[in-house]
Amino acid sequence: MSVIDDIAAASRRARPHIVLSEGDDARVINAARRAAKDGLARVTLLGTTVPSSENVRVVDPETAPERDRYIDAYEDLRRHKGVSRAGATAAMAHPLGFAAMMVRLGDAQGMIGGAVHTTSDVVRTALQIIGRGEGV
Repeated sequence: MSVIDDIAAASRRARPHIVLSEGDDARVINAARRAAKDGLARVTLLGTTVPSSENVRVVDPETAPERDRYIDAYEDLRRHKGVSRAGATAAMAHPLGFAAMMVRLGDAQGMIGGAVHTTSDVVRTALQIIGRGEGV
């Protein structure tokens, strides 16, 4: 077995819940469907134009039931930086922010971004919301 096969097998055993923040991109939609079909992860796609799929959960950050809880959490987290309720609302309307908050609050085990947004945007958002692991 190759290293990739080993990783895929481990993922199938763990079945992590992964959120893909750029669900309006065709490449991301295809990857989500394949990951779900192959049993690599439980997948949530964030977006507004995502076609539904039986194995992929689709969430619009603007209308999600978790929205208010995420806004409250972001406001509490970033209050020391002067973030207002309006700022928290705007941050959670952005798919990167929403995805990172899903991970922070334990609603997903990981997030993937970078197909549409820059690496610096993805990393900055993750550091601000999820933070660093112990010893990192």
